[in-house]
Amino acid sequence: CNDEALRYNHTYGVICNSELGRHVHAMYNCNNFTLCDENEDEALCSPDRIIRYCTPGDLHGPDFYNFFPNNTRPLYPHQICATPRLGPYAYTCQDGMDQVNCTDASRVAMECEVRGYRTSLSVFALCLGYDLCLDGYQNQCNEVEGGCLLHKIELCDGKPDCPDGTDESTTFCSTVSTTRCVRSATKTPGNR
Repeated sequence: CNDEALRYNHTYGVICNSELGRHVHAMYNCNNFTLCDENEDEALCSPDRIIRYCTPGDLHGPDFYNFFPNNTRPLYPHQICATPRLGPYAYTCQDGMDQVNCTDASRVAMECEVRGYRTSLSVFALCLGYDLCLDGYQNQCNEVEGGCLLHKIELCDGKPDCPDGTDESTTFCSTVSTTRCVRSATKTPGNR
């Protein structure tokens, strides 16, 4: 999908030139397997462009990244804060490190301390059980009716996030505490 690949002057994944603009998800870029006819999915993967490393997702199996030191996957700019998964079990990074330090402000959900540094955290990192924020704040989530799982900063905030809008209903919001707290994270307006 080109709408995922190109967003607000940020590129996620790669668009193949020779295949009518086919999008190759960030998960499948820079994995030493060419998916585009003209090698676009591997062309931007030189060692000098590596931002950080992560634990690779389970999709490829434990032996897939053995050619990288310590079974780690290098991350490149076009993979940071991209949609982290294709389906319920196919993650780019098992540890969520592809979802920190976003440069696309539209994808930032909050800031927190990750591995000793204050950094941004992607909307895609909320409620997934990643061990990222020092205080675990990204996993403080509630299940609203109908199985809609939302982070507490998304509840009763004036913007419906669940498909049926129950997270903003008077009935639901009347049960939520009205105590005002100093938040360790703020939701960026217009996100998710």
